[in-house]
Amino acid sequence: MPPLHFAPLGPISSQNAAFRPTALPPIPLHLQALFHAHSFVAIRFDNTLLQLIPIDSLQGKSTLINLHQLINIMEKRIVVALLTIAAFILANNGGKLLCLLDAYAAQDMEVRSMIYKCCWYVAFPLLVLGLFHGFKKMMAEAGLANRAVEGIRTGFVGTLPMLLGAGLLVGFEMEFDLAGILVGCVLAAVGEELLYRAMLFGQLFRHARWGFLWAGMASAVIFGAGHLYQGNDAAALVGIFFVTFMGGMWFAWLYVEWGYNLWVPMSYHFFMNLSWNLFHVSDNALGPWAPNVFRAATIILSIVLTLRRKRQMGEPLEVKGRRWWSGDGVGIATAKQLAVAILLASPIFAAAQNERVLAGKVTDEHGHELSYVNIGVLGTSVGTVSGLDGSFQLFLPASVGNGDSLRFSAIGHENRTWSVAGYLAALGESSATIALPAATTVLPVVEVRPRFAKRKTIGLSRSKFRTAVNFAISDKPNQNLGAEIGRKFNLPKGQVQLDSFRFFVSQNNFDTVRLRVNVYQIDGRPGDNLLNENIVVELAPQQRGWVKVDLQPYNLVVNDNVVVAVEWVYHGGKGTSLSLPIGMLAGAVHFYKFGSQGRWKKFPGMSSAMELVVSY
Repeated sequence: MPPLHFAPLGPISSQNAAFRPTALPPIPLHLQALFHAHSFVAIRFDNTLLQLIPIDSLQGKSTLINLHQLINIMEKRIVVALLTIAAFILANNGGKLLCLLDAYAAQDMEVRSMIYKCCWYVAFPLLVLGLFHGFKKMMAEAGLANRAVEGIRTGFVGTLPMLLGAGLLVGFEMEFDLAGILVGCVLAAVGEELLYRAMLFGQLFRHARWGFLWAGMASAVIFGAGHLYQGNDAAALVGIFFVTFMGGMWFAWLYVEWGYNLWVPMSYHFFMNLSWNLFHVSDNALGPWAPNVFRAATIILSIVLTLRRKRQMGEPLEVKGRRWWSGDGVGIATAKQLAVAILLASPIFAAAQNERVLAGKVTDEHGHELSYVNIGVLGTSVGTVSGLDGSFQLFLPASVGNGDSLRFSAIGHENRTWSVAGYLAALGESSATIALPAATTVLPVVEVRPRFAKRKTIGLSRSKFRTAVNFAISDKPNQNLGAEIGRKFNLPKGQVQLDSFRFFVSQNNFDTVRLRVNVYQIDGRPGDNLLNENIVVELAPQQRGWVKVDLQPYNLVVNDNVVVAVEWVYHGGKGTSLSLPIGMLAGAVHFYKFGSQGRWKKFPGMSSAMELVVSY
């Protein structure tokens, strides 16, 4: 068969081109996507020599492509995509491999988190990029080879609205936590941008030639899902996922439009996290509405700065037209769908396969059942509270290692603490009985007056706020038992008697809820509990509104400021939502503890709707 020759007639355009794809012999499957993506005006098919002139790239020249080379290019892109996804799945589950090392498993959670991110979020993505493109090109491929000053300066200027806005909301009262900044700001920004943007998104968009939306969503969905641990109800989960998903897409856009300079999204990521960390705006990525106004201003300013630089440099936008959907029109849809499905499914399967459950009963030294015992992993949100019969069930996610400390504590009893490995070796996962001996509680010595002459009400009486602090986790409502919401009360000088306390419940759809009132000494954060018995309040089914607690029977006389907190200790029947309202710019200090043995979080300038009546 003689070679077929096609050539354009007259001016080249999609209307008068001599070539139509139907005039060709059967088109190889590998080329069909290419024909669908472009309008061609000329072609010469001679054995394996192919001459194509796509209209959208025509500049007076034709392009010679060897058919075998074209097939090889497409196959390499599919291989790059699959290898990239496999590498990401390995990094995402790398903590399980590290836990096989006794030295790693013996460390506390903060140290393990630091080691894990350094290994799998920083070193491993760089190793992958080096293996893919050669170690001489590794830093350039990651976007770290140069232009660091430009990227850091851009990130700092662009995030000024968030930094200044967060400071204004809390009166620029900062609490400098070096470990929190190192892990939550530095390692989070460097590691997450290397793993999600440079390795996962960068390889899929730049080399596998996925469209921006496909490559961006592949990384942003996992980026968003990785922050869901911060949510404790359905609304918070949706909000956190949306904010972090859009943040992932935005960081990817900045990465591309600043010429694959990773310093730009990395700097934005760092300074945004820093504003949340320094000023304690929120305990999760969502936050209340006020700081989100400043976050929106930061995003708008970043877009303005990016477009301004593009105009100054005379550069067109990289992400436009077909690049939103397809890198160059060459690709196989099923490969993309398969890759995305594997990517999305792997963390879910991994989490399901590595969760452990501890169950048992807590008693005193005489074998009597103990109710409302706080049980959990120290310093984490993993915790619960024992039931009325002393029974408990504690879910341990894969993030909890054998070296973490598991503590049981109750008012009027001594604490007991094990490592997770030690607990499992001594008591097993089920049917354990833990005995807590009675403790001798030494309360502050006070001189009680016959009567107090004055009475004062302290706190926040308003209850209608748009924001709230949530207790319940919708999918496992009993696994946030032990969470506490508190407020600092500045008391009059001298001896003060605590007469009554009330708090407002804004949402509650549970059949039965019991809350415990705790009174703490304060030294920066809540310290020792001043009570020697439980003060438990049971709410009526789906009860909302103000709840008052009489404190006079407990003879609470103090000499200094206190924190009064409400702790969730029991639920029965159906329900998914339980929360207290919180006001911004309230001139008080708000405390929150997510988990039975978690660390207290401090939020200056905020307050729950709580009031304390005192006599002095």
